[in-house]
Amino acid sequence: SSAVAAVGLVLPRRADAPAMGAVRFYFGEFEQARAIYGRLIAGARYPVPWLDNLAAVEIAAGNPGQARRLLARAVELERDAGRDDPYRRGRLAVATALDGDLPGARALLDGIVAAQPLPELLANRGALRARAGDLPGAEVDLTLALAREPARLPAWVALARALEARGRA
Repeated sequence: SSAVAAVGLVLPRRADAPAMGAVRFYFGEFEQARAIYGRLIAGARYPVPWLDNLAAVEIAAGNPGQARRLLARAVELERDAGRDDPYRRGRLAVATALDGDLPGARALLDGIVAAQPLPELLANRGALRARAGDLPGAEVDLTLALAREPARLPAWVALARALEARGRA
């Protein structure tokens, strides 16, 4: 520590470790998280995970349109690499919904759920269906999601609201 404090001594500054992006994000330091993830995206041969992380920052910062663009790019790069993560496409659907395009989000979720009816995706589609007024469809999706993953609390809340709206409190 005495060498670091010596007047005139210059030590090279180490770049932030990748994990610092998550730390900055957790503490609401979105600009710093953006800088870290931007550097990681620029230097990565396969930047998809970093695009995911930066999209999460943008959603938290209230920029769902930017998150949607980042996730669309991640999905495209993933497909180009011969990979497919239904959860990533599900996150794209969520960003699409948050960006105000509910029909687009529903179309994305319909396509994913048809191939892989995963609980998280069913719950998200159920929430979209409820918002669009399709309460019977919402009940079906949410019930299926909860049958597969009973601990998904937001799905219970969404199901309770859908049932109440149908007069089945």
